[in-house]
Amino acid sequence: MLLENQNSAQAGYNGAPSNEVVANSLGLNEPTPLTIESLSNLQLERYYWLSFLYKDDVAMHIISNATSHGMDSWAMVSQKITTISDMDTDSTDYYNGLEEFMTIGKVYGKGEIIHTVAFVRKEMGLKPHDKNILKSCVADFFARHMVRAEFSVVPEGSKDKPEVIGYVPTFNLNCQL
Repeated sequence: MLLENQNSAQAGYNGAPSNEVVANSLGLNEPTPLTIESLSNLQLERYYWLSFLYKDDVAMHIISNATSHGMDSWAMVSQKITTISDMDTDSTDYYNGLEEFMTIGKVYGKGEIIHTVAFVRKEMGLKPHDKNILKSCVADFFARHMVRAEFSVVPEGSKDKPEVIGYVPTFNLNCQL
């Protein structure tokens, strides 16, 4: 429903083209290299915590793709999982609305994310984000996904500076919750 309304609204949106990658329905783009025997003690604790929510292969995928910092850090991923499992109906409807516009493996530019979140919030009668707009929209858009940032190198004086050009959802954490 929201997607149909968005198609007409997006006709005026001139965002950067996206690079789409096809993935399976869970977002498992590659085989999981870990086995229970190969897990460290810390990873094993995380595995046991995840195993009450997810099937073994999904839990292992989450563990093997969690990073030590950033958007896919264990702290961020576990917080997202806890939030998803405790979500009320109105929040679930909002995030379901956002997911209508998301494809695992597709690069989403900053403008596309802000535009989509603003559209869904308006359609659902929610106030728009008016402070820390990009940060708030990225947090909403990827609240139920593992995600990685895509960078470009921008020359700045004698050094090259990495700059985030977009974000890629790599895994739907809501897939079995």
